[in-house]
Amino acid sequence: MRRKSTVMLAILVSAAMAVIPLPLSNVHAQETPIGTMVGNVLFTDIQAFVNGTAIRSMNIDGNTAIYVEDLRGHGFDVAWEPNKRQVSIFPDNANMTASNDRPDFGYIREAVGNKITDVLSTDIHTFALGKEITSYNVGGKTAIFLKDLSPLLGSLEWDEKLHLASFKLDTTIATDPQAKQSHVYPLQVEQTASNKFSVQFTDDAMFVGDEQIGFAQDGRAMLSIAKMARLLHYQTETRDKSLYVSTNTYAFQLSASLDTAKLYWFGGKISEDKLAFNTIERDGELYVSELDLKQLFGYSGNWDSDSRRLDIDYANYDVKDFGVSERTNNYWYTLNGLLLAPGTMEMPNLSMVAVRDGMTYGGNSSTSVMDQRAANGSPQYQFGSAVQLDLGDNTIRIAYQIGKRLVYSKTIVNSVTPTSLKPVINYNDLPVGLGEFSSITLDAPSTSLMRTDNGKVDVKGAVTKTVGNGLQAVIEKEDNGSWSNSETVTVPFDKGQFAASLSLTHGTGRYRVTLRSELHIPAPHQFNPFIDVARFYIDYRDPLSRILGMQASEGFSSRDGKLMQTSDTGHSWDVVLPDGIGDNEHLLAADFSAPLWGFAFYRSNEQQPKLVSTHPRYDGGWETATLPTIEPWETSADVNPIIANLYQDPAYVMLTSSSPTGPMLTSLYRTDDRGQSWVCIGDLNLNFSDQPTGISFRKEKEGWITTTNHNESDIPLYRSQDGGVTWSVQHVAFPADIQKGYVQSYPPSFDQESDNHAIFISEFVQDGKKTYVPYETRDDGETWNPLPFRLNNVQDVPVFHFDSLLMGRAISQDGYTIYTMDTYAHQDWQVVHSQISLQNATQFFLRSDGYGWVLLNGSVLVTNDGGRTWDEPTTN
Repeated sequence: MRRKSTVMLAILVSAAMAVIPLPLSNVHAQETPIGTMVGNVLFTDIQAFVNGTAIRSMNIDGNTAIYVEDLRGHGFDVAWEPNKRQVSIFPDNANMTASNDRPDFGYIREAVGNKITDVLSTDIHTFALGKEITSYNVGGKTAIFLKDLSPLLGSLEWDEKLHLASFKLDTTIATDPQAKQSHVYPLQVEQTASNKFSVQFTDDAMFVGDEQIGFAQDGRAMLSIAKMARLLHYQTETRDKSLYVSTNTYAFQLSASLDTAKLYWFGGKISEDKLAFNTIERDGELYVSELDLKQLFGYSGNWDSDSRRLDIDYANYDVKDFGVSERTNNYWYTLNGLLLAPGTMEMPNLSMVAVRDGMTYGGNSSTSVMDQRAANGSPQYQFGSAVQLDLGDNTIRIAYQIGKRLVYSKTIVNSVTPTSLKPVINYNDLPVGLGEFSSITLDAPSTSLMRTDNGKVDVKGAVTKTVGNGLQAVIEKEDNGSWSNSETVTVPFDKGQFAASLSLTHGTGRYRVTLRSELHIPAPHQFNPFIDVARFYIDYRDPLSRILGMQASEGFSSRDGKLMQTSDTGHSWDVVLPDGIGDNEHLLAADFSAPLWGFAFYRSNEQQPKLVSTHPRYDGGWETATLPTIEPWETSADVNPIIANLYQDPAYVMLTSSSPTGPMLTSLYRTDDRGQSWVCIGDLNLNFSDQPTGISFRKEKEGWITTTNHNESDIPLYRSQDGGVTWSVQHVAFPADIQKGYVQSYPPSFDQESDNHAIFISEFVQDGKKTYVPYETRDDGETWNPLPFRLNNVQDVPVFHFDSLLMGRAISQDGYTIYTMDTYAHQDWQVVHSQISLQNATQFFLRSDGYGWVLLNGSVLVTNDGGRTWDEPTTN
């Protein structure tokens, strides 16, 4: 099997990329059609850092390149200017918080030089401090050379030994005034010029100068679309027997004798809108009422009744999108913007709608003039819009329009799940007020999804603004996709605090709790005198004890001494009773490397108990066999089976049990026929000073046992080279900077494709602080050397582990940072930031393609983007 070495292209450093030498010197040249392939993106090991933080990188035409959007939050602001079809980079030394909106990647790195994707020519131009720099289209995103930022914006250094390119911003460069406001106003619009002309009306015609552009019919002015388009600098073309009228961003399409117009943004259809009157075709030319044209073109019209003249003022706008967010952790999606414009009659309006489950939900919007004027003296207006979201896929359509004309448009899909939300609903960013109501903070629960196994939920927090005497807690249970069995409990305020214990009275299942405040609004009649201020969800069910193996949709777990199985990545679990296992027999231990490879060990509840193993067969049944135990302790209630070598025959199981009068009791059993029969290797007779932590085998007869040790000056590994019959101590030295003390080591993980290579973890404790040191062998376990890549403040083994391809995985103690390491690439730990806390996880698995799971509070959460976002497993 060919190794698929791995690096997750996630938030910090994607597997870096290279391009075969091709002539890429001028991808904007007119003779190169847009979208022409001009290179191939290949894997390499180059990393890039910007202002000390790792960033996705690639190598194009021998140069380190990055995605320009990824500069946001690394000391830069980046603006997309759609009407100019350009990207602008602005230095901003105060902006050192990485954007949450960088896209996720999950490539598998197979080998340096393998192709990932194409490099395409582009008509998007990129500017830094007004200077154009080379850019490419890679995967639909704009890529630039890192070197082109130097010396213009700072300095670039190359570390040949580490294959690392590091850029540092020149902090003396002044921040652009618009960029400085981009965190509050990510959408900024400025009116730059106006196109003005007059239309002269007669009794039966309309003229611009000497050219007739329209006629009168039924008291309406019908104007030529083509002539008005030319006057307003639009392009026209015939498409499918209709007229397509366009700028480089906005377009609309009309057909003869119809009362609808199709609106487009960058060639993509946005909507289909009704016209006030049908279009008319005369002498091969299409005419539309002036009322409709005003809406479609978005101009202002001033009618002079004395002269029968219509003065048209068409405003042009420059738009800067500094990173309109594509995610929210709230039940409201909000967007705020800034408009710089003289006092014109018509101004654009921001609107948003959310489409969910086939229904369209409108938002609310506002525009207000600001006290402070722009640097050029123009008035400034702040505008905003907000739309309410709910669980599920919310398609959010953002439109900044003057009439029907699109000045800016964006459509995003926001998947709202309980894990993606914060429990307290944030109304602070809404553009319009909703009235007076209580503001709260929550101490418990701290997340929007929690679990309970006793039907009780504690709610407590503080009141930062008081309206009324307390809150209402509305408790509902999910029933076939809807919420029913509603109950309301009063939660009173007490000296600025509130606390209550809520009971879930309708059995196990999913519950929703909404905390509601009194709402005071200045209106004589209130339809609903309450407003939701917090919402969270509770899974009332028995927790899983342990995942026993799950690398895709199929997996096993344990609960209450029973073996459980899933076929939907942990969304649901069913009790499995293997052939030959009675309902009253207790599961002691199990481990599965695949749905059909692994073992489970049971202790029977007979008067003379037995230790029984079982494993799944290829035909769908289970192979069950009794271990030929000898000593009574081997079938006692506290016996602990520890399984080794799950991938092939032979397999081993070490039995351990504490002894009240002496050292740890241990014995070893082996199977050579996938568990059909077991043989006793014997009592290990090892005088362990402390508890064994595990056992693993490299080959058929060569294995290691690891233990905890106190006050030792080295790490004793117990090694056998004859199939466990005899064992000798292999002394492994402490790292030079660590003195003797408590150390706990865990059994080696051997590379399943190259068993001369292995890693084991040692946990050193000094002065109450833990340091985790990986030890590596590349010579069949003859020598073990500490790696320099240590971790502190991470959750314990087995959350911290190395998998069967020796990919390291760990989670910080606060749960917000995931660490990954590829030992084949000799890289230090790479960081991925989780959007939710994984604190108190008990198990963790992460594949190189970005899929993974975590056992948290007795339930499974899954990720498909390398650990950045987590959600409950679905049945899809």
